Amino acid sequence: MTEVDTAHRPETRSLEAVFDPSSLAIVGASSVSGKWGYFISQRALKGEHRRPVYLINHKGNQVLGRDTFRNFDELPEVPEMAVLAVPLSSIEETLRSAIAAGTKAFIGISSGFAETGPEGAAKQEALVAMVREAGALLVGPNCPGVMDTETDLDVSWIQLGDDSLPPGLIRPT
Repeated sequence: MTEVDTAHRPETRSLEAVFDPSSLAIVGASSVSGKWGYFISQRALKGEHRRPVYLINHKGNQVLGRDTFRNFDELPEVPEMAVLAVPLSSIEETLRSAIAAGTKAFIGISSGFAETGPEGAAKQEALVAMVREAGALLVGPNCPGVMDTETDLDVSWIQLGDDSLPPGLIRPT
């Protein structure tokens, strides 16, 4: 039997909060059908039978016929995961607020980071450092979101045509 060298193995952490969060907040939820906050809210609510989905809209406007919350302080519980569908100008403040509330997993939809050059890369590194310091997880920033058909989680902006991706494992052919 071969001995495993655990001293040089990177720390492993559970990704359950990313793929099967117990509760979810969509920050930047919008009633405007052309915005990411609308599209992602619509898709996230399809999994509401599995987990609470909280829509955060700083104006407190209704989204998809539902009442929204203005910020994390108004939520009835700390969401395990938050999707950040907010403009670059407010993502740092939003992330700080979510971390202060106790949220531990984030999906960053916003763009304007490393893909734009050195200044954007510096902003990205600052966000990553903030998340690491909090012991949290971040997918992104500037990503298409996350989808897990097994857990009824869809916080993505990926177009699937008829939206009929079946649940199950990914298998090589």
